[in-house]
Parts: sequence; C-alpha cells; structure tokens
Amino acid sequence: MKRVTTNYLNKIANTTNVFYEFSDEERKKFQSLLFEMYLDVAQACKKHNISIMLSGGSTLGAIRHQGFIPWDDDWDAMMMREDYDRLTQIFDKELGDKYILSVPGVKEKSNELFMEVIRKDTLLRRVHNNKKNKNGIRIDIFPIENAPSGKLAQKIVGYISDGMRILFGCKNTFINRDPFYKACLVGTFKMSVVYYVRYIIGMLFFPISQKRLCSWFNKFTSGFKKGKYIAIPMGSKYYGGEILSREVFLPTKKAIFNGVEVDIPNDVHAYLKNLYGDYMRIPPVEERAQHFVVDFSFDTTK
Repeated sequence: MKRVTTNYLNKIANTTNVFYEFSDEERKKFQSLLFEMYLDVAQACKKHNISIMLSGGSTLGAIRHQGFIPWDDDWDAMMMREDYDRLTQIFDKELGDKYILSVPGVKEKSNELFMEVIRKDTLLRRVHNNKKNKNGIRIDIFPIENAPSGKLAQKIVGYISDGMRILFGCKNTFINRDPFYKACLVGTFKMSVVYYVRYIIGMLFFPISQKRLCSWFNKFTSGFKKGKYIAIPMGSKYYGGEILSREVFLPTKKAIFNGVEVDIPNDVHAYLKNLYGDYMRIPPVEERAQHFVVDFSFDTTK
C-alpha cells in the first residue's frame, strides 16, 4: 500500500502546489543542515567505536554526485543492531544538547519503526510522518539485522516482518487522523479505498499499543543468529527486497561526500544495483523520490 500511496502523492506533487516547494537556496541550506547533523552523530559514533554508514539515497549521492542528489531533501544512514542499540545508550550524553533521539518503543513517541535524530528548535512536517509532536528536521538511521540463511525461512520472516510494518502504518493512519493526509488521498475512488482500508485496519488493531507493536517487531526481526545474510527490515524495498550477503555491507569502506570522508557499504555497486538498478542513470523528474513537505522552519525560536 505504501508504494501505491507514494506514486499517487508523487502525481499530486507534480501537478499541483499543495505541498511546500523548497527554493534552491532553501534546499541547499536544508541539505547543509542535514549533513551537519550526520557529522555530529558520526563524530559521537567514532568516539564510542560505533560503526555508522550511509544508506539509500545518501549512498547514491556519494557515488553519483559526491554529495547530495540535487533534488534530495533527506538523509539516510544505517548500522548493525548492536551499534544501533549502543547509540541509543550514549546519545543523550553526547548529543542531547542539540538533538532529540526518537527510537520506537524506547525513547519518545514515534510514528516510525526506525531511529530518528531530530534537531531541536526546527520544524519539518511531512504528510507521511506528520506527528503531533517532534516534528523537527531529522535524519533517519536504520538497523541492519541478521537474517535466516534458508530462502524459505527468509520468505516467511519477510512476510511476517512486512505484515507488522504495514500494520504499524495502518495504526498511524487511525491514531493521527490527519485531515491533510486524508484530503490528499481521497481524491479518487482507488485512493479512497486505500485510505479507508488503512484506517479500518488501524482501528481494529487499536487495542495493541504502538509501543508493544514496536517491541514485537524489534524482537522478531533482531532474533536471528549471525550468518551469511543480513537484512534491513525498514528498507524501502521491505524485508525480502533488502536481504544481501554480509560482505556487501561489511567491512565498510570510504567515499567522499561534500569533500568529507564517509563510510559506505563495502560492495556499494551490489548494494545500489539491488536498490535502484541502473543507479548511475539520472531519472526523469516524474520518477524522482519526493517527501511531500507540508511545513518547515530552520529556527522555531524566531
């Protein structure tokens, strides 16, 4: 359902002015802030011997542009589960002055199943994750989990993981009841069905708290022994689409991003090809990923 929703919102964004459009100057400033945030987190990680690497579009930016994808407006990173948990433990001491850490089921209320590092005194509201609080400019960090070795086991685990992930999203639709999100989706019969199916599923499972669902998801996806394969359950291609051999990710290697050394997956070609296919091709405007900004501010104290 997420892919259907995203495609429809892309169409709205390309044919209307309902979403906020960054000016070139704003986008550059926004990207600069995201990079600064990542460097702050990476410095704290280095101090505590925690490994963090770029993921998704940020990795693609490093390889194809040696910096941000020109139209990009987010930052993605990832780390192995043990490093992910250690960052949660040391975060407040090292980074709490400037940032809020949102970890589902652990710290702060979250509308996501992955870690978000949020800059204090900023505002960023997007139609997909339009929280009632903690709406600051953020970077995303995804846990990398051990995956089963057998193909059948991988498929079964993938179905269960993806089912819990979809259920979490449906519960968000019901809990938030965001009128702007609803107005965007109910413009056609097909998308109205998508919205109300999500809403009804979320309503039926409302007695299960988001914190409990997060706990189940994390325990299930992180409960496998170290082996040949690892997976990113919250990746853009879902569990089954992001199972790769451990050697694709580890050990990390260096790349240049905005003139600074950053860590990326070891076999970055295999990683990016799995995500994007011909990743060096510049996609046409209508195929470019968008994040549907509703409102933002670099400084909410002013």
